[in-house]
Amino acid sequence: MGGANVVAPIAQVLSNQGHEVFPVLEGMGAYLWSQLCSVPPIFRGTDDYRIVPFSLDVGAVLGYYRPDVVVVGVGSPSHLEGEFARAAQIHHIPLVLMEDFWGGFRRITGLRRPPDLALTLDEYSSSLVRQDFGRKTKICITGNPGVRVGVEPDPEVYWMRYGGELVIAFCGGGSETAEQIDLLSQCLAVTSKPWKLIPRWHPKEADRPDKKNGNQPYRETWNALLAPLGDRVVRVDGPPTDNIVVASDLVLAGFSTLLTTAAKAGVPVAALVTPAVQKSLQEESGLLEVPQVVLGVADLVVTPVNLALLNPCSSEARDQLMPFDPAVGASAICDLVEGR
Repeated sequence: MGGANVVAPIAQVLSNQGHEVFPVLEGMGAYLWSQLCSVPPIFRGTDDYRIVPFSLDVGAVLGYYRPDVVVVGVGSPSHLEGEFARAAQIHHIPLVLMEDFWGGFRRITGLRRPPDLALTLDEYSSSLVRQDFGRKTKICITGNPGVRVGVEPDPEVYWMRYGGELVIAFCGGGSETAEQIDLLSQCLAVTSKPWKLIPRWHPKEADRPDKKNGNQPYRETWNALLAPLGDRVVRVDGPPTDNIVVASDLVLAGFSTLLTTAAKAGVPVAALVTPAVQKSLQEESGLLEVPQVVLGVADLVVTPVNLALLNPCSSEARDQLMPFDPAVGASAICDLVEGR
């Protein structure tokens, strides 16, 4: 889904300019693609290759379509993205890696050489690319897809705040969420203000089987862990999560892009970091610290804290969050191809 958020808008710009685009999709991002790009896919895999495996002869696809450049997102888990990246280098086709999260390029393993172009979020993300690939790789900063400007606050959540309670949105997803809920519960126990909690589960993870709990969907495990909190847990299932987080008093997550969205809107945000979250972050992006914490837009919570005392980030930190601009990425891709 993260990959589709950046690759699809760029594909639309390139198509509008008259270039041929051949999308290859898989996972939940395939549903998002149709909302962001009018170019139909030449292939679509399953929603989760780990549950319903599929195969594609990537070399044959490249041999048939003979693209001038291969652009891949860096989603998690990496499957076709990695296969196309490696095949592009084998067939001597220029390769562009398109990030949607800091350090995401590290999910593409087995490359023979650095990519020809890396489209990154900001200077911090660019420094990570240089650290791994050196200064010969071309880098273009295209901005952060998590920086959403003008997101309308959900009215239900917004008016909930007028009851005098601290309205907290908790965004979870992945096996680390159970551990986060334990830390969250400890924080809520020492929070000095009455509160309401709105849980939101990542659509890519919520229905995956929880192997530690009889393969029931993860959402059932997480909801059961929240059950002791009673009616202070409020379900707001209709609107997109973006609209919920910008309307909340506080947003908590591990290292979700939603922290970025909320912080840009001036909402206090905090990263709930447990050993399981730390492990997931390192496995997904090779990072030891949550990027939003490094950039000063999110507080770090590793032990129980009074959540009522958390404040928005500074305006200086908020201003450094750049919105994503697909036109910049499309131009950099064209320049790469024309310069060869």
